[in-house]
Amino acid sequence: MEVATLEDAEPIFELALACEDLYAEQIAKLEGDIESNDGVMLTEFSERFAAWAAFLGVFAHPKICLDRKLRHHVSIQAQVLGLLRIMETNLAFSIASTPRSLSITNSVSLRIGRTSRTEGN
Repeated sequence: MEVATLEDAEPIFELALACEDLYAEQIAKLEGDIESNDGVMLTEFSERFAAWAAFLGVFAHPKICLDRKLRHHVSIQAQVLGLLRIMETNLAFSIASTPRSLSITNSVSLRIGRTSRTEGN
């Protein structure tokens, strides 16, 4: 069994992936609601999140990903993680809320997109 070291940890990747999953879950939940613009707004936020993630390399190969780039910049990494935790909390809250009236405009609108992590590339 392989033991991961602290240097191998990818907390930004993992949190961003969780946020991406929450975006997808909430968008799917709102897809059929034609009375609300929330699904459209959330899709836009998700796309912005994807652009942010792609630009910074959040889902890039482990040797060049954002976690790797920030491993010696703890304060910057902590800020990114803090913002991702806020986003995750808000998305989780919105999923637990009533599907009809979702207050997306008050949510954090950081974006990360989902790309598959391929080992060995």
